[in-house]
Amino acid sequence: MDAEGKRRLAEKVVDLTVMNRAKAFASDSNGPNAALTEKLSLRMREEQTVLYIKHYETEQLNALLDFYNTEIGKSILASQEHLSAEMASGVRLVREDSPDKPFFSRQSPPE
Repeated sequence: MDAEGKRRLAEKVVDLTVMNRAKAFASDSNGPNAALTEKLSLRMREEQTVLYIKHYETEQLNALLDFYNTEIGKSILASQEHLSAEMASGVRLVREDSPDKPFFSRQSPPE
């Protein structure tokens, strides 16, 4: 499979797994924030796609897609969506406690 084909596979896996979770985090205390959702979604999708291409072989991406199309795979995706919504709620509470400080910051990994 060529590089473009592998990218399409990676995008499909990312769309199934990561992008549903991104929606939960792209909201504020007033609910979903459309501008934030769009911005976060585009950036997250590209970054995650690059990582999936880097760390998974084509056969692994196909296996992930096959798995997520099974009944148990679909149920895991649904559970992950609920888990992400609950996690996002906690993140929003932390952000609301200190609105003047960014919640996420880039840090160098420990050496």
